[in-house]
Amino acid sequence: MSPATSVSPLLKAAENGSRIDLVFTDVVVRGLSGPELGSRLASPNPATRILYMSGYSSELFEENGGSLPASSLLEKPFSRPALLFAVHAAMS
Repeated sequence: MSPATSVSPLLKAAENGSRIDLVFTDVVVRGLSGPELGSRLASPNPATRILYMSGYSSELFEENGGSLPASSLLEKPFSRPALLFAVHAAMS
């Protein structure tokens, strides 16, 4: 299954009113950018939290035209404690 195909059920669920509490996605997703995915999932439900991961630093990401709140970007590689902290912060 391609990444774009695996995203379709998430988009359908959001469009049909299913509650999605947290989306954890890479900034770079083949066929659909992570920020675009986050925007489309959160649009019908503003309470949906989005947590992004990236191999790029937040500074490099911003230099290339991206803009994400620093608190919603987890830089790769990351440890389990860093992931847990990021998820906790995103859900708070």
